[in-house]
Amino acid sequence: MYVFIDFETRSKIDIKKCGAGRYCSDPSTEILCYSYAIDDGEVVNVQGDDLSSMRELQMRGAVFVAHNAAFEQAIWENTGYPPPEFICTMALAQSHGLPGGLGRAAKSLQLSFQKEVSGTRLINMYCKPAKDGEFRVLEGEDLQDMMYYCAMDVEVEREIFKRLPKLNAWEQGIFQLTQKINNRGIKIDTELASKASLFAKDLIGAANERLKELTDNKFYSLSQTVRLRNYLNDQYGLSLETVGSQELEEVLPFVSDPVAKEIITLRIGFGRSSSAKFDKASGAVCDDGRVRNYLIYHGASTGRWTSHTIQLQNLPRGIDIDADTCISLIKNADPEVFNMFYPDPMGAISSCIRGLFVAEEGKTFYVVDYASIEARVLMWLAGEKKAVSLFKQGADLYVEMAKVIHNNQKLTKENKKERQLGKQAILGCGYGMGHKKFMATCLSYGMDVDETLAEKAVKAYRKMHKKVVSFWYDLESAAVQTMRTGKAHRCGPVRFTREGEFLYCQLPSKRKLAYYKPLLEEGKLVYFTQDSQTHNFKKTNTYGGKLCENVCQAVARDIMADAMVRLETFNLPIVLSVHDEIVVEAKQKAGRLEQVIDLMKTLPEWAQGCPIDAEGFETKRYKK
Repeated sequence: MYVFIDFETRSKIDIKKCGAGRYCSDPSTEILCYSYAIDDGEVVNVQGDDLSSMRELQMRGAVFVAHNAAFEQAIWENTGYPPPEFICTMALAQSHGLPGGLGRAAKSLQLSFQKEVSGTRLINMYCKPAKDGEFRVLEGEDLQDMMYYCAMDVEVEREIFKRLPKLNAWEQGIFQLTQKINNRGIKIDTELASKASLFAKDLIGAANERLKELTDNKFYSLSQTVRLRNYLNDQYGLSLETVGSQELEEVLPFVSDPVAKEIITLRIGFGRSSSAKFDKASGAVCDDGRVRNYLIYHGASTGRWTSHTIQLQNLPRGIDIDADTCISLIKNADPEVFNMFYPDPMGAISSCIRGLFVAEEGKTFYVVDYASIEARVLMWLAGEKKAVSLFKQGADLYVEMAKVIHNNQKLTKENKKERQLGKQAILGCGYGMGHKKFMATCLSYGMDVDETLAEKAVKAYRKMHKKVVSFWYDLESAAVQTMRTGKAHRCGPVRFTREGEFLYCQLPSKRKLAYYKPLLEEGKLVYFTQDSQTHNFKKTNTYGGKLCENVCQAVARDIMADAMVRLETFNLPIVLSVHDEIVVEAKQKAGRLEQVIDLMKTLPEWAQGCPIDAEGFETKRYKK
């Protein structure tokens, strides 16, 4: 028996500012009404927060289904009763490369039911307090409209549930583990959050004043992103799609005008979301000092986790400073004194964002990161036996790469500049990157590489790892042949199939990557997906290098997911997952760090032979 359910709630907490964790746990939060349907039955509307009939269905073994089920689970728990485990239709959508939002998912699938857009007025009117701080009474026609709005959400999520394949038992377990981590939460240094936010705002204000001078008062803020992009394109002949830091860092080496250079540098440096992260952290803290509900299961199409409220997956690298000293200055000095210590004060503040997260009294963090896991997975998948063997032996592949680039077999780890270039080649060239993109990537890491050397590095990588290059083309060929024939085609350990509206790429773990509504246009593979920058659902093309990136990231994710389950089994509670890094919060104990590392290095049966490695450290305050 499936029960499809949706809650409509009200609270004095702003969920957009503070996140679902604080919202759901706040005493002012309550259920206004809810709608549910059993299997294919009619939708039933209930006013108020009486969940007795739902608890009865729970006791009878019903399986509950909701969209963004983490919210329903948290609200249910706030009523004082243990919530059931949910199937999440948002997780189903995201695992198939579709938008996570209910309305966007319904629109992209062209469902017969669509999310009712008229609910915005009702939510603003009754789910938030009025100016006097009190709630308006929901009754009459507005009550009926709210019930209809809620009921339509149930109809939409039920149709998504019927339309998309379910998560297998293992992935459903990973989804539930994500909710367990979200409920556990992590402690925040609230003093650091509030003081760093003030420092950042002071610095951003000065940068905005400089922007006004450079543009003759055409702008008042670096956050005017669309206008700033248009201005740079029109005034200086650029062709920027966004003014995101990644694109600006890529184009900066090719900008000659000093004013344009300074504007771009200001945007890169002060367009950081540092102050926003500190503000978010302050607003999201629950009464016990922890933030919750920050991880999104399958937030990326490859299966990796993403974040909301506090964006944990794009924490800035910052600058090379002693973070503990910087944090102490933020807490104890004023902005003027702080600025005297750091030539790049905003970079210094950004370097302290990780320090927001602190271990509970009597506990410590065990921070363990997989070493170059994507490069290692790539060599294993592509059948680069020599590279796999060198990784297993503990050889330095960055030095080996540098030797080829510079045609110098005498290079060692002591040749740091050459080794760094070799590292960038190993980590950056595995997915078909060209030399211009390689130049920009190096620059973002503080390496000034000219076009000749960049081209030399890319060619050296492709010569040294010919099987990787073949893997790109073989992946693309297998996908295209599957589209043309409708039959399954294998490329090494992955397998492409065409099933209904999706092209699937089955990974060694048996999990599948999904490409929605695939087409062949002039022999090239295209499909529909949500743009990571604009969030528009649109047609995009893919190719061998991009497919390779998808597969490698997905396999790395599956190895880490397997390790996360193992850590929890050994009673090592996870509080963070950031890219290829896991953070465990536990009591300090001799040998515990080594235990975490060993458990993370233990491979599932399907990944035997993959040359993974991991390293880590203990700390009371999270850091890189």
